[in-house]
Parts: sequence; C-alpha cells; structure tokens
Amino acid sequence: APDALLAMPTDAKLDLLAKLRAGRGRLEPDEQALQRKLYDALQPSPEFLALEARRQQELAARIREDDELMGARDAWAGLSMEDRMALLQRTVTMECEIYGMPVARVEFFEQAMPGPSGYFSREAQAMFINTHPSVEMDDFAMMLDTVVHENVHNYQAELVRRLEDGLLEPGDPEYDQARIFQANWARGGYVDAEQADHAAYRTQPLEAEAWSAGTTVPLLVQPPP
Repeated sequence: APDALLAMPTDAKLDLLAKLRAGRGRLEPDEQALQRKLYDALQPSPEFLALEARRQQELAARIREDDELMGARDAWAGLSMEDRMALLQRTVTMECEIYGMPVARVEFFEQAMPGPSGYFSREAQAMFINTHPSVEMDDFAMMLDTVVHENVHNYQAELVRRLEDGLLEPGDPEYDQARIFQANWARGGYVDAEQADHAAYRTQPLEAEAWSAGTTVPLLVQPPP
C-alpha cells in the first residue's frame, strides 16, 4: 500500500529497488509499475526541501538584482543567439556558485518539436539548449526554466559524485537524496520520456526535482500579476 511504502525507511526502499532490478537493464511492465510506486514513496526530506528552497530563492534574488539579465528579459526576443547564450551562461554560473558545483557549459542545438527542449550531459559537463522556433526560444521565462532545470541535473550528478567519493555522510541533508538520485541513475532506473507515459517520466526523483526548480525560479523572479 502507498502509505506503508511511505512509512518505510529510505534504506528499505532502496533495497527493494535493488532487488527489483537485480542488475537488469530493462524491467517488465509490472516491474516498472512497482518501480514507479517506490519512486513515488522516495520523497525528499523536509531538510533537503528547505535547503533547495533557500537556494532557489537566492538564485531568483541574484537574477532580480542583475541589471543586465533583467534588462534582457523584456528585450529577449530581439537579442542575437550569441547574446542569449552569454546571458544563459551567466545565469548557469550564478546557479553553480550557489550550489558549489562545477560550472556547466551552455551549448545550442536545433531540433523541431516534438523533441527535447534541452538536456544535460554528464560526460561533456554541458547543457544543450534547443533553439528551434517551436521551442519558444523567444520567451525569457521559458529559457530560464530550461537552463535551471538542466543545471539541476548537473547538481544531481555532482551530488552522486560526492556520495561515491565519501564526501557525504548520514545526517547530511543531501545524503539520502544523493542515494535516491544514484538509484534513479543506476542501470534500469531512469524512466525515459519516449518509453513511458509522461507522468512516470516526470515524477521520477531526478526529473521531479529538476521540473520543480525550473518552474519555481522564473515565478520567483517574476511572480504572475
């Protein structure tokens, strides 16, 4: 039952995930359904959520205080791709400073929708942003959403690295969340958008945090009227 899963310790949930996969790269439909239930039960701790909220508020405040970024907001549609890349890189650098992680490069590519609006590559330490007209590249808030979202994947990769290097210990507000991200990234763990319904993709731990941050920061920068 969902309530019973929620009440289980994180260790027990992660152990169930490991047993479910048993080293396999692909799960059967009923196993995928069980994995989704476990993901839904692996909720971030209140301490981690509070840490994330502080970081997002700090990022939004720094963006609001940046005259160049705020000036570009209203002029965004008329800016060159070179200027847009520089401003997006500026935003990503701010976010990386707040999270204390390596700065990811911003690169552009063009692909008609349906397709990704962006993606982060751990191997390249870069995020790739889709500049095709169908992606709403002319909307400042949408671009801010995309780079914040993709940079959260940079943070998640850094968090797993710290965990595997022994730099996170039990009791740290990021420790259990790093283990959850590690399990989500493990073989057979990531739910690909093309191979599952959108809700299953979007609510897995790696994507749930990225979607939340990408949605929240633009609203903190410019609340709706």
